[in-house]
Amino acid sequence: MSELRLAVMREDIPSSSPISCGIASIDDRIKDAYSKTICKQGLAYNIYVDGYLIGNCMIKLVVLCDEANDYYVTDHEYAALEISYIAIDRRVPVSYTHLTLPTI
Repeated sequence: MSELRLAVMREDIPSSSPISCGIASIDDRIKDAYSKTICKQGLAYNIYVDGYLIGNCMIKLVVLCDEANDYYVTDHEYAALEISYIAIDRRVPVSYTHLTLPTI
């Protein structure tokens, strides 16, 4: 069984082994991911399968405001978790796309 692991980015992804999902706008986000983590604008994770870096994702805590509805007790804001992107390197073999995850 393969091991899937997420690890907070500790440095930029090396230019010698870049990740590219094949979509330019998301590839640009991957290039900026570490700096956004340092500036606390989000938390970027590297995605590993069996110790191999196969992708990257960005998660942010955001505040949403809904002033149009009257069903709030106190205020009209609430926190939400935003997954900005999940990118898997286009060179990843198809066999890695059918992972069996352990049950909790």
